[in-house]
Amino acid sequence: RRGASAPPAASRTRWRTEASAGHAPPMLQAQRGPPARVAPTALACLCGLAALQHVQVDAHRTLTEARPAPLHAEGAAESGVVETLKGAADRRKEVLLSPMVVMCLLSALALVVPFPSGMPGKENEGRARLRRASGPEPAADADADAAAKAACMLGPDYRLSVAAVVMVTAYRFHSGFLGATWVTFLVAQEGAYLEPQWQAMFMGVAKLIFGGTILLNPALGMLGDRLALNTRWCGRRCFMSVGVAMAAVGIVGCYMASIHRSTALYYLFCAVWMSGEALVDTVTEALVPELIPAAQHSVASSIRGLQFVFGGIAGCAAVDRASGSANYYWLYWTYIVLMSAVSAATFLGMRGKQPIAGVLAGKDSTAGGTALQSAGALLWESYFGPMNYIGGFPQAMLCKFVFSLGTAPIFFTWLAVRDLTGTLGRAAIQVHFSRISITFLSCAVVSSVLCAFLQSPSGQAGDSGAEGGAEGGAEGGAE
Repeated sequence: RRGASAPPAASRTRWRTEASAGHAPPMLQAQRGPPARVAPTALACLCGLAALQHVQVDAHRTLTEARPAPLHAEGAAESGVVETLKGAADRRKEVLLSPMVVMCLLSALALVVPFPSGMPGKENEGRARLRRASGPEPAADADADAAAKAACMLGPDYRLSVAAVVMVTAYRFHSGFLGATWVTFLVAQEGAYLEPQWQAMFMGVAKLIFGGTILLNPALGMLGDRLALNTRWCGRRCFMSVGVAMAAVGIVGCYMASIHRSTALYYLFCAVWMSGEALVDTVTEALVPELIPAAQHSVASSIRGLQFVFGGIAGCAAVDRASGSANYYWLYWTYIVLMSAVSAATFLGMRGKQPIAGVLAGKDSTAGGTALQSAGALLWESYFGPMNYIGGFPQAMLCKFVFSLGTAPIFFTWLAVRDLTGTLGRAAIQVHFSRISITFLSCAVVSSVLCAFLQSPSGQAGDSGAEGGAEGGAEGGAE
C-alpha cells in the first residue's frame, strides 16, 4: 500500500469517520452526587460505543477488501502470538473493537462508583476504614508540623537559583526527546521493518504498552513514597537509578530484537523500557514540590515545560539532520547517552537539598512510626483515594479522558505524511515529518512562557494553577 492512493471506499469511510467525530454530542455537564453522575457517564459511553460500532463495521469491511495479500519472506519465523492476533483481526471485527470498549468502560468505572463526598475538616468513612485495615500511617498533623519546621529553618526568603531549578528538572528534556521521536518516528520505522503489512497495528501495540505503564504511575509513586519513608537505602535517588537501569536494559533489548527481527521480543523489551521510564517519572514529578519553594513553583513548572518542548524540538531536528541516512539505530544509543546525562544532572541538582514539602519533609519526626501497607491497600489508596478529594476531581478526569481521545492522531504523523505525500521518498517524508513536528512544538513554547507569569488571586492556588497551566500547555499537546 506504500505510495498508492486510497481507494474510493476508503475515502468514503474516512469522511464518515470524521463526520461522526464532528457531530458527537457535547460534553454533558456533570451533576453533584454519585447517583446523578452515573446517568451522564453511562449515556456518553453508550453514544460513543454506538458510534464506534457503526464506524468500525464499515472501516473493517473496507480494510478487508482493500488489504493486499500478506507477504511472507522465506525462512521468516512469525511469532505465534502475533500471528494469532493477525488472524483474529482478519476474521472478527470484535478483536479490533473490544480493546476500545474495555478501555472506555474501565475509565468510566471510577466515575460510576458511588464514593462518599469529601467534607472539609472531616475524614471520609472509607479512608478511615482503610487506615484501620492497613495499620498506622504518618499523622497529617505531624507531616504539616515537620514541613513547617523545615520551611522555618530555611527562612521565608529561601530561593533556588535558576541553574539549580534547571538541573532538578533536567530529565524532562529527555522525556521531550523521547516523546517526539519514539512513537512518531522510531516505532513507525520499526513497524515498517518488522511488520510491513501491519505497521499501524505495531505502532498501536507499542503505544498501548506505553499507556499501560503510565497506568502504573499512581501505584509506583505511592510505593516510592512508602519505601523512602520506611527505609534508608531506597530513597529518591535509588528509585530513579533502578528506573534508569531498567530503561537502559529495555533500550538495548529493543535494539537486539530489531536486529533479529523478533516482534514478540520487541514488545517484551518495550515493556521493560517503558516500566523504567515510569519509575523515573514518579521521582521527577515529586522533585519540584519537594525541593523547590512554593514561591518558585510557577517558574519551575515553566522551566519543566520548556525543557520538554526543547527536548522534542531537538529530537525532531536530529531526525531532520539524519534524513539522508537509511539507518535509524543511532536513536537507541542517543537515548542511552541522553538519559544518562540528564539523570546525572538531576542527581547533582538534588545534592545537598532537603525536602521542604511533601511526605518526606516529616521523615525524621515520623521515623519508626509508619508501616508498609499491604498490596491491596496500597493499590486502593493510590487509584481510588483521589476520588475522595474535595471538588470536581472525577469530572475533571472525565474531561481529560475525552480530550486525550483527540490527541491520538498526533502519534501517527509519520503515516499521515507518508500517505499524503505519496512517492516523494523516505528522506523527503522524514524531512516533512520533522519540520511539521517542530512547528507543532514551537507553538507550545508560547503557552509555557505565558503560563509562567499567570498568578491566581490566592497565593498557593496561584502556584498550583500556574504549574498545571505551564505543564499542560507545553507537555499536553506534545505527549
